[in-house]
Amino acid sequence: MEDNNDSEVARVVALSGFDAEGEPELRFMSNGHLYVVFNFMPPSDCEDEDAFDEFDQEMAEAIGVVVDWEDREMFLIQEPKADTAERVSAFVASYRKNLGVRRFEMVEGIASKFWEVSVSDCELNVRFGRIGTAGQSKVKDFDEPGEARAEREKLIKEKTKKGYKEIAASEGG
Repeated sequence: MEDNNDSEVARVVALSGFDAEGEPELRFMSNGHLYVVFNFMPPSDCEDEDAFDEFDQEMAEAIGVVVDWEDREMFLIQEPKADTAERVSAFVASYRKNLGVRRFEMVEGIASKFWEVSVSDCELNVRFGRIGTAGQSKVKDFDEPGEARAEREKLIKEKTKKGYKEIAASEGG
């Protein structure tokens, strides 16, 4: 890894939507690197610390560049692309919402269906049915929280390929 001691902070951009007790920031360095710095990791109000075990990998996948988790609250992006800052901002703002319930709907012809998914620790919760009904619920347990989150993302991809559109992400669930 390159020695970053000679690099200075060139610009700082505040981010929002992650932790009301202390929001993260982007630090653009004079050597071209980008740091994503959090005041709290996991967030100050987080009860499930394991929910953030793969945060660096999830961020890297979402923004399309390598992310190194350097310290408890510092993530380094050595080779940011032109849109990396924008992608990091969107990822950080939506991450906590994505831990809550996500709702998808498909209205096609006479079909009016909904599908909801959430993860709580090692548990994947799914609720589905016709719009306007309570629907059915299913729960699947996993050995690790990361497995439940990976399954959620796989199912979301499957549903969106079938034509389901995300309606809203809400806290809770």
